[in-house]
Amino acid sequence: MLRLSAMKIARQPGLRSLQPSVAGAMALRGLSTSASPMSQNVVRYPTLDEVRKMPTCFFELPSETLFLMAESGSYQACEERLIRDVMRVDGVEWPEANKVVHKMAAANDKMLGKTILPHKLGISTAVVSGIVSIPLIFHLPTVELFNRHFVTSDVPEPKDLETFWEIGAWSWNWMEPVLGTASFVLLTMQFTRNLMVSIDMQPWTSRMRSYRADQLAAKYPQYNRNILRDFVKTAPFAQRLGGTPEASS
Repeated sequence: MLRLSAMKIARQPGLRSLQPSVAGAMALRGLSTSASPMSQNVVRYPTLDEVRKMPTCFFELPSETLFLMAESGSYQACEERLIRDVMRVDGVEWPEANKVVHKMAAANDKMLGKTILPHKLGISTAVVSGIVSIPLIFHLPTVELFNRHFVTSDVPEPKDLETFWEIGAWSWNWMEPVLGTASFVLLTMQFTRNLMVSIDMQPWTSRMRSYRADQLAAKYPQYNRNILRDFVKTAPFAQRLGGTPEASS
């Protein structure tokens, strides 16, 4: 089509002198149009120089990137941001500031007892209750012992207690109210917690994190309060302490 258009223009009187320029321009236009989709599909790989400049640890990131990551809830970013705040306030280099932050983390770990105590009690109660409930329902000697001391229900005939299904049907008469009530209590507690979160009320764990953050901020008032509180509130319960830069990476 481009060649036919160029030939028609060339045949017109008075336009023969424009034949090379018009034909060449239209040909170049056709080439550029056909080459543009190909240029969009070119794969670009990172160069070796770019890879060598890539940050591999949090202390290699710029402050603006650390700020965005810290506000998103990254503990490592909050830790590195606190290290830089210590450098700014105390006028020390990174290794010395890192040691100060690890002392803060150690002080923060000392206040973990009140925070994780309800969780430990809940874990222990759940594990023990789950294990004990099985023999209390299906194991005949355990069921008879529990009935004799706590329930005093009539014991069925021996022929009605020959299988663990029959034993469970008998013990379920007093186990069902207990297990049903416990399940309903857990359901209402979970529902209450979800409602608290929906209206921005702090459950126990969040409240204790805020308490620990306020305590540590009061202990180190010379540093930025918001940076220090974010460091505490995002810290994991199993804090890993160390003195190497990899601890912040």
